[in-house]
Amino acid sequence: MPNRRTAILTSLLLCSGAAIAQDKKPEPPKYTLTQDNQTRRVDVWAKPGSMRNPVSFTIDWKGNVYVAETDRAGNAVSDTRVLGKLNAVEEDLKLKSVEDRRALIDKWIAAGAFEKDFFTRTEDRVRVLRDTDGDGVADFSGVFAGGFNDALDGIGAGVLSLNGSIYYTCIPSLWKLTDTNNDFAADTREKLSTGYGIRWCFFGHDLHGLALGPDGRIYFSMGDRGYNVTTKEGVQLFGPERGAVFRCWPDGSDLELFHEGLRNPQELAFDDLGELFTGDNNCDSGDAARMVHVWEGGNSGWCQDVQSLDSRGPWNREFIWNLLSQHDEPARPAWTTPPIDHIGAGPSGMLHYPGLGESDRYTNAIFMVDYYGSGATVHAFKPVADGATFKTSDKHAYYSGVTVTDIDFGYDGRMYLSDWGGGWEPNPNGNIFTITNTTALNDPKQADAIAQVRELFNSGFSQRAPDELMQLLSHRDQRVRLAAQYELASRGEPAAAGLAELASSRNAPFFQRLHSIWAIGQIARKAPKVAAPLAPLLGDADAEIRAQTLRTLGDLKYDALMEYFSALSDESPRVRYYAALAVGKRKDQSGIGPLLDLLASNDNQDRAIRNAVVYALTLIGKPDDVITAAAGLPASVRLGVVLALRRSANIGAAAFLADEDPVVAIEAVRAVYDMNIGAGLPALAKMLDQPIAKDRAIEPLMRRVIEANAIVGDDAAVERLARFATDSGADAAWRLLALEKLENWDKPLKRDGVWGHWIDLPARSADTLRAALARHQAAIAAAANTPELKAKSDALAARIATNLSPEEMLSQLADAGRSESYRAVILEQIASAANDQLPKAAASLLEKAETSTPALRIRARELLAAADPALGADKAAAGAAAPDLRERQHAIRLLGSIDHANALAAIGELAMKLSDGSADHSVALEIYESAMRAKATGLRAMVEKVGSSAKRPPGFSTALLGKGGDAARGKGVFLHHEAAQCVRCHTIGNIGGTAGPNLSLIASRATPEQIIESITEPNAVIVQGFGQASAMPEMTHLLQPADVRDLAAYLGTLFDPSIGRAGEQTAGSTSASGAARGAGPSGGPWAPSSHTPLSEPPFFDPVLSDAIIPLLGLLALLIPLAVIAGAIALAKRSGGAR
Repeated sequence: MPNRRTAILTSLLLCSGAAIAQDKKPEPPKYTLTQDNQTRRVDVWAKPGSMRNPVSFTIDWKGNVYVAETDRAGNAVSDTRVLGKLNAVEEDLKLKSVEDRRALIDKWIAAGAFEKDFFTRTEDRVRVLRDTDGDGVADFSGVFAGGFNDALDGIGAGVLSLNGSIYYTCIPSLWKLTDTNNDFAADTREKLSTGYGIRWCFFGHDLHGLALGPDGRIYFSMGDRGYNVTTKEGVQLFGPERGAVFRCWPDGSDLELFHEGLRNPQELAFDDLGELFTGDNNCDSGDAARMVHVWEGGNSGWCQDVQSLDSRGPWNREFIWNLLSQHDEPARPAWTTPPIDHIGAGPSGMLHYPGLGESDRYTNAIFMVDYYGSGATVHAFKPVADGATFKTSDKHAYYSGVTVTDIDFGYDGRMYLSDWGGGWEPNPNGNIFTITNTTALNDPKQADAIAQVRELFNSGFSQRAPDELMQLLSHRDQRVRLAAQYELASRGEPAAAGLAELASSRNAPFFQRLHSIWAIGQIARKAPKVAAPLAPLLGDADAEIRAQTLRTLGDLKYDALMEYFSALSDESPRVRYYAALAVGKRKDQSGIGPLLDLLASNDNQDRAIRNAVVYALTLIGKPDDVITAAAGLPASVRLGVVLALRRSANIGAAAFLADEDPVVAIEAVRAVYDMNIGAGLPALAKMLDQPIAKDRAIEPLMRRVIEANAIVGDDAAVERLARFATDSGADAAWRLLALEKLENWDKPLKRDGVWGHWIDLPARSADTLRAALARHQAAIAAAANTPELKAKSDALAARIATNLSPEEMLSQLADAGRSESYRAVILEQIASAANDQLPKAAASLLEKAETSTPALRIRARELLAAADPALGADKAAAGAAAPDLRERQHAIRLLGSIDHANALAAIGELAMKLSDGSADHSVALEIYESAMRAKATGLRAMVEKVGSSAKRPPGFSTALLGKGGDAARGKGVFLHHEAAQCVRCHTIGNIGGTAGPNLSLIASRATPEQIIESITEPNAVIVQGFGQASAMPEMTHLLQPADVRDLAAYLGTLFDPSIGRAGEQTAGSTSASGAARGAGPSGGPWAPSSHTPLSEPPFFDPVLSDAIIPLLGLLALLIPLAVIAGAIALAKRSGGAR
């Protein structure tokens, strides 16, 4: 193990430029991969330790690699899962700018939650790695640009080499870094735009995805930490709760929002036709990661506010993440961009195959890294036209192995892959390795082409003649074609004539024509007249040439409106798609009619075309004229109009709430509610005044109508909700929701009930609520035809029982014929009344257990403890022996919170039993935690050994967690715990991720002790196929001991009845718990691996459980026990006096 001096020296070398030490340790072995009759070799290019925590990288024309390194991830850049104790979710929802987040940081520091330098002590940086001697291995590592350690900075997650500069995305800014003296260190730093990363939410949801587009603009992506950016031209781009794709020119000008509603689009890739794709992450709730065709003006539907809702709101309820083949409109919203496929679970790096270095199978293929902590898989697929959008084909795994974060093809024909170094936490093991297809490179044609590419980029393009550059526009390598295009475009008008001739030549190769069109588009930005020769290509025989010409001319806002109108009826869907965008960008009112005609002919068949028309109508910006023109037109037209009105949050959408077509009406409901069209909310709320037809009474409409009444909050709204709850013909789920809104009517409404937006409305009048309930309660009770409705109805009935005398309240509380929910409200009213009836009330519940319920008794003890600690302690002590387990556990926890000698004495007795092994193991955790919370050090000394375990924090021993768990609550921990996110990496049944072992039927393969160990010590046993170290985070930092106990109890219910539980199988059954321990594939960290198939869940290995807890020595406990014994005696005497 290196000593401190060595570690410091290594750190200094990494933070400056230095040769990479070539020590005598053997280099990691090389591997070969054989697939599709192709042999591939894996080699180390930059060894472990030559970089730290590589997030992404870029390769310049000389083959130098620039890496976005982070040390702030998980340190200064935290997230709401870790910051939960600071009310971080609520604070996050309120943030509107990065300066708001800075103010929150200052607030936390001032409150003592963090040390003053916590948010500035670590930095992110850009590192440069070079192979100076040309042997195919990096031998130099230095910092190109460091010091990104402002309190708001990080994670630095995107790099792009372009025109001698490095573009770098590091929240909150997009940077241009330039080395002016060729010393491989940036001398100038230019901030091109700023304001990204408003929220904390989840770290890793950052500013990233830098890619150069076919139009010469820089495209980049922002995760759902949100943005509030003012462009150089003074335009505000505001989306505090969503991720997006942006584009701008290399100088940062004309920054635009290109696509929104993404969760965490790590990387972007353009295919050979210039179509943009991204992989977007799932939200850890059983949904799938998505491959997205990034439409201009599109919206993928994600809103970060739903992340903190167990249900994930419309994301799950309305199937936004599903494919169109799984769910269609109206259950699924029409305003969203549907994914083209589900690929992977943690999309990371992404790359379009440039055309050299691999077999022909990968022509126009896209590679995507799927990162899952214990390793990564590089997936490959081909986008295939599907109308105006795409579907995937030839989807397969290209490589599976270590924790790859990003990929790129070098100019030497090799794929370069950055390796984080294992797991999720920052570590010093970052490295880069390569995959070489030796079969392909042994092909003389490929080898010659790769040699040519290396020479082209090494020597550059600026000195090349126009004719040579024009020939290169048809090169098999996409990078060469684009570089030649950009160079020709940089030469301006003199190059335009030759490009126009090529673009018009039907004998020229397709790619030569395509890149000529794109180059002319770039030149025409400064010289608009050069675009004129493109107009005749709108009639070209090649549909793709027509589409690309429309794309280019439309982007230039070129005046060829009549030709665009004609193209709206072209036989090619891609032509119609780009024609609609071109019409919109002209912003001419005469385009409204032709666009509506396209909506009619499209008839909702091609969602991409519909979205293009909707976006175009929004750009034209004449909503009243659009509404007028749509009158009497088909439902498909009206739907498109509603979607356009939604985009501009126009009140005109409310006119469609009662549309004759249910799809149109439901989409109008979504528009009015989701876009908070204030003037439309009352109309939406009033929809509850009339019966709602069955084809409309579905999730998106019903929930929004009910929630609109809660937001409007006037007397009419409370009356509507109460009256609706009396309708026995309405679905019970919606009546229950209405009753829940009434139940909370006189409480502040912090978040809306659909998306979870922060709205912070004050409480409404309790008198108004009581009046409405008085009018309708009898009918509500009569219509309550489910247990849930009856319980809620009874609770509301008690709310209006405000004129009862103390004696009447006591009588009703003791009445076992009344429901628990009714009696619970009466109990609260007794406790809040200015009289002395609470002891009597509590006694009526606690002394007659047969006529009360555990929940009532638990609440009675809580109220007593608050009003009279001595009496409360006595009742809690008695509750510690209650028949019901949850009641016993709660009573002991309550004892630990009462500051009174009686409580201390009771805890002392329980602690003695725990220390001598005679306590009920199902309440061991409650006894331990109550004793450890006590002020008496003797109590803590008695139990602390019971809670200790060699490799776990105090309180997480198997002795405390082995029994007493609540399986139902444990299922909630698995599915919904925001910090632990178990479902993100583990599958149970058909829900969950694949980053970790499948936990279906886990109790047949692992004993309770082994399950607890796997949660609290994830590295104790590594399941084969999941790396050399566990990628599972330290759950003891994220979960409370009770959470672990409940989670283990839930997992303990997952067993195969034919096998039984592990450790309990009969002699004839087969237990898999004896499987050999696996540390991943043999041979070293770069070896490819594969996951165990989901149909064959990997087994846990048998492990030693905690040793039996020894009795504490009498001598060691003599003094503490004497103290406790005295307290017990004193308490008993005091109790007798009472």
